[in-house]
Amino acid sequence: MSIQWSKAGKTALIALSLAVAVGIDLTVEPRDQFVTTPFAIPILIATYVCTRRWIIIVALTSIAAAGASAYIDRAPPVPTGFHLVSLIIISVLGVLLEQHEQESARQAQEAQQATRTLQTLIDVMPAGVLVCDEHGKIILANAMAQDVMGDLVSGSTFVPSSRGVLRRPDGSPLPPGDFPLAQALESGAASHEVEIRVSPPGKTERTILAAGRPVSAPDGRITGAVVVFQDMTERKRSEEEIERLREEWMSVVAHDLRQPVTLIMGFASVLARQLQGHPDMVAEIRATDQVMSAARSLNKMIGDLLDFSRIEAGHLRLERKPADLVALLQLLSSRVVVLAQNHSVRMEMSEGPLPVDVDSARFEQILGNLLANAAKYSDPGREITLLVGRHDGDAEIVVESYGAGIAAEELPHLFSRFYRPRLAGDGRVAGLDLGLYITRGLVEAHGGKIWVESVPNQSTTFHFTLPLRTTS
Repeated sequence: MSIQWSKAGKTALIALSLAVAVGIDLTVEPRDQFVTTPFAIPILIATYVCTRRWIIIVALTSIAAAGASAYIDRAPPVPTGFHLVSLIIISVLGVLLEQHEQESARQAQEAQQATRTLQTLIDVMPAGVLVCDEHGKIILANAMAQDVMGDLVSGSTFVPSSRGVLRRPDGSPLPPGDFPLAQALESGAASHEVEIRVSPPGKTERTILAAGRPVSAPDGRITGAVVVFQDMTERKRSEEEIERLREEWMSVVAHDLRQPVTLIMGFASVLARQLQGHPDMVAEIRATDQVMSAARSLNKMIGDLLDFSRIEAGHLRLERKPADLVALLQLLSSRVVVLAQNHSVRMEMSEGPLPVDVDSARFEQILGNLLANAAKYSDPGREITLLVGRHDGDAEIVVESYGAGIAAEELPHLFSRFYRPRLAGDGRVAGLDLGLYITRGLVEAHGGKIWVESVPNQSTTFHFTLPLRTTS
């Protein structure tokens, strides 16, 4: 607008200068024109030096016209000051116009410099930046966004999900409304970070972590949105490779350890049978029992490592068969109760049958883990309760123990791998702390759920469910 106004101002000054020239020629007496000219010339020269605009030449032309008319006596005279004041006004307006143009040019240059600086800062950011207008049209994309998104940010409305190039981490298509850009425009609120797999045409698939935020006008109206994302591709690959190597290492170590442990258990068992006929060899019998006990514990740890690697890799296999859960518990009770060590176990069974599809060996492992865990953290000699019934259309098994309990802030972490509650931090509890993690994996593999409730200094209760088998 300033440039257009400047052109209009120039036109007006040209017209005014021409009018002054004609006015001088028609009204000023010849003798006064020569008196006025010496005063006007310095003003015009100064104006010309400041502005260097050809409008001043027009003013000088008016003086020349007035000098030429001095030889001709025409209309009645007007005051000589009119001539001088008019030229001064023209000169002042010319200076003001020049200053305005210079200020406008300076501001425009500063704005362009600020824009270039901002664009450079955005381009060198270690994150992708997308900016769209209120209609979802991309109006700005930094270098990283263009590298990751490719043709998706060419200026069209950003709806890549319709072309199948955005997917969730599990590979399923990402609905257009779930992309942070659309969420920010539609909801008018900042979106949470979401992991997205991007596969633009002709480019390698990338994994990004993106979040969006709306852009609002002073009146609160949404005028656009900004999305910032990080390229997580290399990090994800590194994490996956580390996880693969860890699982491979654990599986190899577990397999390599199992064979010598099996040999130790076998020879210890043979030695124990030979010592049965020698009651006088008390020290040898006790040593053999300790070897057998340590070998069983080590074998249990190896089994936990193998199950852990299978669960992590998604390779856990179940052999599920139809069974009555009540009858199965009665069959297994004599074996699993032993795992409660020095605690008595009170069992309460459902009156009716509970038909389920279950892997009996894995179910015994689940129950044994929960009873062993209850025995570890219960007060010495306290009873452990085992309840079997129905819950929300599923079969439910409850293991309740009494002791110090578990703090509320620790409950969400209890089924995490290698997690040990603080109450076990004194070192009296042995093991890898994988039992509950494996138990959760086995329960979920059966289609069930597991959770824990605890009252500090009173009791801890584990619940898990198995889906009831529907009968035709």
